[in-house]
Amino acid sequence: MKLRGSFEEGIARFCIGCVLEAFDYLHNRGIVYRDLKPENLLLDSEGYIKMVDFGFAKKIGPGKKTWTFCGTPEYVAPEIIMNRGHDFGADYWSLGILIYELLTGSPPFSGTDPIKIYNMVLKGIEKVDFPHRIGRRSEDLIRRLCSLAICLRMESRGKRQIKAIIAQKVAKTSKPTGNLCQETMFSGMPLPDHMISS
Repeated sequence: MKLRGSFEEGIARFCIGCVLEAFDYLHNRGIVYRDLKPENLLLDSEGYIKMVDFGFAKKIGPGKKTWTFCGTPEYVAPEIIMNRGHDFGADYWSLGILIYELLTGSPPFSGTDPIKIYNMVLKGIEKVDFPHRIGRRSEDLIRRLCSLAICLRMESRGKRQIKAIIAQKVAKTSKPTGNLCQETMFSGMPLPDHMISS
C-alpha cells in the first residue's frame, strides 16, 4: 500500500469484503480481532486478503466485553482509549478507519505522538474533513462505522448495510494478485478456511 498510495473504490470494496467475511467468521466464534491495519492484511496466492497477526485477538463471547488496552493508535476505538470495555464494535471502528486509508492512502487520525492521535480519535470522525475523492456512500459508511456511539456500529441493520454497500449490484472489480489484476465478481464470497490463520 505504501508503494501504491490509495486504491480505486472497486478494489477497496473487494479488500473490505474479504475483511468483513473474516470478521463474520471470527465474531460468530466469539473472537474480537482488535488489530486491523494494512500491515496485518496479506494477499494469498489467489489474490484474496488474508488476515495475519492474531496476537491481540481474544475470545470474549457474545454480549461480553474486554478491557485490555491494545491496538495501533490510528486504529484504536475510543472505548479502548477510555477503558470503558470493548467488544466487536472495536473491530467495526477499525474497519471504518481501514476503508478511509484504502481510499486516501492515510488514516483519518495520524501523527507522530500517540497521545495526540488518541485525542483526535476521542473528538470523533465528525471533526474530520473528507477529501473529495471519497464518494458520498463511502463517506457515510465510514462515518457510521466510526460513530462514537458504539450501538450505531453494532446494530444488526448496520451490519446488513455494510454488506449491502460492499456487495452493491454485484460490483465488477479488480482482484489484486501480486503485480497482475484479474477481473472477478464479488457477491459475498464464502471465507476459505486458509484465510484465517493464527
